[in-house]
Amino acid sequence: MLRSLYPHGRLRARQLLAGALTAVLLVAAAASAVQLRSPTALQVGAAAYAMPLLVTAVLLVTLLACVGVARHRRDRQQALRDPLTGLPNRPWLMRELARRRDGVTARHDAVYLLLVDLDDFRQVNQSLGHVAGDQLLQAVAQCLAGLLRAGDCAVRLGGDEFLLLVRVPGAEPAALDRVSELARQALAALAGLDVEASIGISCAARCTAWCGADHDTVLRQAGLALVSAKTEQKGHYRFFDASRNVQSGMRSQLRHSLAGAIDAGQLALHYQVRVDVDSGLPVSMEALLRWQHPALGMVPPAQLIPLAESSGLISRLGDLVMQQACAQLAAWRDQGLALLPVSINVSPRQFGYGSVAAQLARHLADHALAPALLEVEITESAMVADRVEIQAELAAIRALGVQVFVDDFGTGYSSLSQLQRLRLDGIKVDKAFTYELDRSKQGRVFFQAIISMARALGLTVVAEGVETPAQMALLRELGCQQAQGYLLGRPLPPAAVADTLAALAVPQPSVSAAPARCHPGVILNC
Repeated sequence: MLRSLYPHGRLRARQLLAGALTAVLLVAAAASAVQLRSPTALQVGAAAYAMPLLVTAVLLVTLLACVGVARHRRDRQQALRDPLTGLPNRPWLMRELARRRDGVTARHDAVYLLLVDLDDFRQVNQSLGHVAGDQLLQAVAQCLAGLLRAGDCAVRLGGDEFLLLVRVPGAEPAALDRVSELARQALAALAGLDVEASIGISCAARCTAWCGADHDTVLRQAGLALVSAKTEQKGHYRFFDASRNVQSGMRSQLRHSLAGAIDAGQLALHYQVRVDVDSGLPVSMEALLRWQHPALGMVPPAQLIPLAESSGLISRLGDLVMQQACAQLAAWRDQGLALLPVSINVSPRQFGYGSVAAQLARHLADHALAPALLEVEITESAMVADRVEIQAELAAIRALGVQVFVDDFGTGYSSLSQLQRLRLDGIKVDKAFTYELDRSKQGRVFFQAIISMARALGLTVVAEGVETPAQMALLRELGCQQAQGYLLGRPLPPAAVADTLAALAVPQPSVSAAPARCHPGVILNC
């Protein structure tokens, strides 16, 4: 009984019990030592004197024990509850996962974790204050808890992160549908509070398919799914995908080895020709970076560029592309070959690492090349950024004599005013629109609108991803100036490109300041 009391209460309880027992022992000793005609009377008197003390002490200790147990239970419950929202917290979740893990193996159902993260919640605290932020968190807690069935629960992990722990009966397809519907309901309900959230979902257990995963692993899987949701598009949900986890590990490996790959010369440029639609003659080449990893093989550009951006190596990579392109142009010139302008891609993030125009000017000067031999391609996101420094850089690049094109036009959010203000030289229409050219009337109408707009602004139009003669014929009919795609030529290493350049008709070399041309795009030895 005493063990149930707090330590500071045990001493007082012992004192009360000792006092009562001492009184009983004293009276009992007197009754045995004194010879009376009626010792029973003395025993009765002793009992009458001592028993109330003993009963009072026992009752008091019992009351203290009950109070201690209740306080201990209350403190334990508070330790498992979030004080702001009243929801269970992370320690409670760990216990509950262990309990459900033991129970789920005997049933044909599953336990799912839906990790809910409020997007841009920090702005609420910064703009409206922490009181408003706390009120919003309380409203979110009530909203999420109201979506759940009996036996399911909402948990606040901390900050703006919540978790829904749900048991879903039935086979896996039906369970996935149920969880997907719950995720959609949660996103819709939060949207009613003017809150955008992202959700990552992991399956904690399915019958015997827990596979020994610990609680941290299950939560980490939900966290990885959440990262995927936020990366792909905020305000959506994603299930954990083990294959993506493997890909994430591979990306981490590549990220760590990229810096060494730059120094080791594992990256090289291939070149894809761009042709004049009417004549079919080459007018330019796009430099495409290739990484031949010694263990993983060829790393595609769609994977390489994001790796460079996320690791802070994009500036070094961009400088490498400029250096290799200029060095290769100089090598072809020294071989006496006709030269086509080379178009290089510049990431928007490169503009944050120094002057791109200055880098271009330096490499052109180092190899004694005319600026007209280089072109720069930027993405629409660089235009949408609307940053003064980017606009100034693009103007400086054009001032050098280097043409600027917008790559993958139509996939972003560029506007007519941006195209006019930036004074570009051309647009490269994304291959998705080229694909629709010979498949639908809408595709032709849309492409025609792009050409008309570009012509009004004095911009060259390049169709990307041309793969069929029918597409090429339609481009010629619509008045598109240039085209690029597998139909016209795949990316080739420098040695193969040299054969193409050697086949071009070249008049006598000229060393005049303005490069001579034998047909569109061909520049003589400069």
